[in-house]
Amino acid sequence: MIVTARPKIGLTLILISLLLPNFYNYLNTSGAILLNGLLILILASLLIIQLKNKILFKSQISKDIFTLYIILLGSFLLLIPISAFIGIFVNDNIIILRDFYELHRPVFYLLIFIFMYLSFRDKNLLDKIHIPINIIFGIIVLIGMLQFFRVLPDLTMSYTKLSNHVTRRISAPFPNPYDYGFVMIFFSIYYFMQLIEIGKKYLLFFLLASLMVLLTQSRASFIGLLTTFLVFIPVYLLFYSIKFNPLRIHRRYLFLIFFLLLTITAGLTIVLVFSDSFLYLIKGIEKIFENPIYNGVTTARWEQIAFIKTQLEDSFATVLLGNGPSKGVMDDVESIYSYFIYRYGLIGLLFGFLIPIFFTAMLSNSMAIKFRDNPQRIGFLLAVTIWLIVVPIISIAGNHTEQIRVSFLHYSLIAFIVAQYTFFTSQKE
Repeated sequence: MIVTARPKIGLTLILISLLLPNFYNYLNTSGAILLNGLLILILASLLIIQLKNKILFKSQISKDIFTLYIILLGSFLLLIPISAFIGIFVNDNIIILRDFYELHRPVFYLLIFIFMYLSFRDKNLLDKIHIPINIIFGIIVLIGMLQFFRVLPDLTMSYTKLSNHVTRRISAPFPNPYDYGFVMIFFSIYYFMQLIEIGKKYLLFFLLASLMVLLTQSRASFIGLLTTFLVFIPVYLLFYSIKFNPLRIHRRYLFLIFFLLLTITAGLTIVLVFSDSFLYLIKGIEKIFENPIYNGVTTARWEQIAFIKTQLEDSFATVLLGNGPSKGVMDDVESIYSYFIYRYGLIGLLFGFLIPIFFTAMLSNSMAIKFRDNPQRIGFLLAVTIWLIVVPIISIAGNHTEQIRVSFLHYSLIAFIVAQYTFFTSQKE
């Protein structure tokens, strides 16, 4: 048998990761070190307690899949110093003290994945997952609304910078509005799928989640939300529906896609009617339409891409393995692709982002097919599959999965899917 942590402990840790302040108003971005460091200590302590007994896997499949993720995440313990070495001797980069902070990431992500994997190998979780999701959603919405209405400002400013309070761009408990929007898009997808599979009681949840995306006034999140619901969800549901009955498309899906288009139309109308409240969003989108590249919105991202190109073009080793953290050269990397390719090369992009996401999407989709007659399970699994397909697209504009709190949620979700897949696979065997 396998020694498992109690699921409630894993879920409690997720709540702690959301609620623990990073004291932005006092420590600025340095608060991330305090938050992640504290979470590492908690995770390590709990794992030591759990690993007193030998862990045995019920099947070879469980062991192989678990090992794959450990290799992908653990590879950065070697990749970071190797890439830093290349950056120093190929591109004359100078190592600064803050570069060493990046070494905590693979340790942190490994601890999250291992502990959550052990926590979530439970046969009942797929049937009860909607309860913790609703709780997590409620907490994120509550803190965001406190910021929007400027209630308890000292509390909400401990999560995010002052400018977001002044402009009423929702971001707390996350550091940036686009991180808040990134996470809230998942809830929009989840509640929409619940609306399809369970019923209309999830309509208000779906509308609220979508509204919260708008209140971030993040151009990337707004465009990501539209793209998700106008392109990815209809296409995925189309193929998912005809997979089991090629002669017809489920009428329920067609109706809800039509409803979705009406909802998006209503959302756009709200933005236009209350344009004074969404000036940051509207002006940013106008600038993008006027000039997709140099517009004050995407300019920094394009300039970073141009700089990265000059750093990579003369060295195959740099293309493959990157420059290392190199924060003294480029501190704040905007896109997840720029982040990984510049720092850790194509190997880093594949091992640290694309392979874990796409492989987890495959596992989630496989379970969605297996449990297609179980509405409680299917709504969540379809949402996760669509979300993981969308993440590489909406991450073009940001390195969300590397941000505090978002990274904890991201790797917890991956661990949940891997744990549930390997559990049900081993049960079948």
